[in-house]
Amino acid sequence: HNSSRQLRDLLQEMSSTFPNDPIPQNDLAYLNLLLGDNIAAATQTATRLVKEHPAFLSFRVTLALAFLRNDRFADALQ
Repeated sequence: HNSSRQLRDLLQEMSSTFPNDPIPQNDLAYLNLLLGDNIAAATQTATRLVKEHPAFLSFRVTLALAFLRNDRFADALQ
């Protein structure tokens, strides 16, 4: 758990350093969702990234996890 939070801190720094790179943004959102932290912000990020990059499977997986964390099970299946 502690190493996950350290990784999240690193991803936060990467997202700030490279604000135009969607990969660390997605990874940060995914890790926050796994940890149950910042769910609303992570959901917003996941929604935006899927809208901007619908072909990225990893972004769609993050959005599905966001839907699960928000008890939107039918949306997660989509």
